[in-house]
Amino acid sequence: MVTNIIVHWGCLEDHEKRLKEVNSFFHDECRPGFVYSNAFPDTGWYGGGKCLETDLFIGAFNHLDVVALIEHLKTHLHLVEPIVFQLFIQEQDDEKFSVFEWQNL
Repeated sequence: MVTNIIVHWGCLEDHEKRLKEVNSFFHDECRPGFVYSNAFPDTGWYGGGKCLETDLFIGAFNHLDVVALIEHLKTHLHLVEPIVFQLFIQEQDDEKFSVFEWQNL
């Protein structure tokens, strides 16, 4: 079962630091975590004639324990601007993403 996830946090965050905090969830499982949208080439791979002007952290995971990931985020992610945080989760049989903000994780 595949789970697609997009994470967004504010521009005041130290993106590398936050990404390490999130991806530490996957260290024991020896699998890659999220990738930063800025890691992709500026060739419009995502469509449109412009580059993304927002920071997204993207991943697709097989057999992900979503509840454990959310608990990890709540205890390991040290946000400067929690009000800006958004988490988009789409599990394999879902037609749409569920959207969570920091205060309702």
